[in-house]
Amino acid sequence: MQIFQIAHLYEPYKLYLESKLGGRIRSLSYDDLMNYIRNDGFMSTHILDANRKAEVYFVIWDYKLLQEKWADENGIDYKDTLDILLAQIEQLKPDVVYNMSTQYIGYDFFERLTIKPILTCWNADAGRIQLNPDLVKYKVFYTSSVNALKKYENAALHYPAFDNGMLKYSGRIKVRDLYFYGQFTRGGLFDERNEYLIKLQRFLHKQGYSYRFALMMDIWKVPLINRRYVWRLKWLQKNYPGKEFIKNVSNPDFGSEMYKGIADSRIVFNASGGLLQFGKYRFNMRIFETLGVGSFMLSDEGIYPENLIPGKHFDTYKTIKELKDKIQYYLIHEKEREEIAKNGQKALRNYYSKEKQFLNFTKCLTTKGYCA
Repeated sequence: MQIFQIAHLYEPYKLYLESKLGGRIRSLSYDDLMNYIRNDGFMSTHILDANRKAEVYFVIWDYKLLQEKWADENGIDYKDTLDILLAQIEQLKPDVVYNMSTQYIGYDFFERLTIKPILTCWNADAGRIQLNPDLVKYKVFYTSSVNALKKYENAALHYPAFDNGMLKYSGRIKVRDLYFYGQFTRGGLFDERNEYLIKLQRFLHKQGYSYRFALMMDIWKVPLINRRYVWRLKWLQKNYPGKEFIKNVSNPDFGSEMYKGIADSRIVFNASGGLLQFGKYRFNMRIFETLGVGSFMLSDEGIYPENLIPGKHFDTYKTIKELKDKIQYYLIHEKEREEIAKNGQKALRNYYSKEKQFLNFTKCLTTKGYCA
């Protein structure tokens, strides 16, 4: 079986990557650059690992520099990345296409193919499927939203997995008390988490704790009228972080730098971000990345993926006060904290291995509905 897995790139990750490689990025071949990206940890928990049971061809369709390298090496005079993607699929003739970029590549794109592979897709934001009806057209719609399983016949539960490359970051000396990485943006999706981050930053600063907030962040203008009164408004507290917050946050971390940030920290803060489509269920990449590296996570209370148990593999909070109290507690109780972190990594390796991820993926190709 041949599987063609499609992903897209965050623009900040591209800037990070090209800054790391500098001028030599131009001299690398397509395979060399792709191997560098994969070894750096990009999408490492999502990339299928067939372990010689099948061939998986992974491609980042919208990275123009990378895709043009492939086109040049294969004698194809295309510059549009979607045209190059189409040529890649046609050349490989895979049995299965796995589209993890449904936000940008519609189902109609695959109707241009002269071949007829099994079409599957991934979308974590399944609660907004009404805005993307294409998802129901695929043979299998993989998602980590448990609620989607009750609503869509082609939905299958599918999670990220532990990647062995994470082990090289485990055991690093802890140099900071708390770490968070992720998005800080307007628009409602992360309002709840934004508010937590703003209050948390003030608390950490006041207590003298060391921290790093590595954020992909929108910066917007400060209201100019009656500031003292305006700052009391809860809406503003969620939507504008203030100059002090901005001054004390860092640029986003990606790939190996992100994994180092996790490993270097005594506590990794997590919040689901108020994603209504998940309801009481909790899911985001920080869960798998933090536990996979072997660091201790404090996350919002809720129902977590099967076999990941609050209090045993990580801990949870209900309120900002409880979060602050637990930060203070676990920074003092190092042995307990590290034991929980060790248990979390072990659970992820046991229950969310690459082998089990791949077996789940292939099982869902022939099984409707719930797969695990």
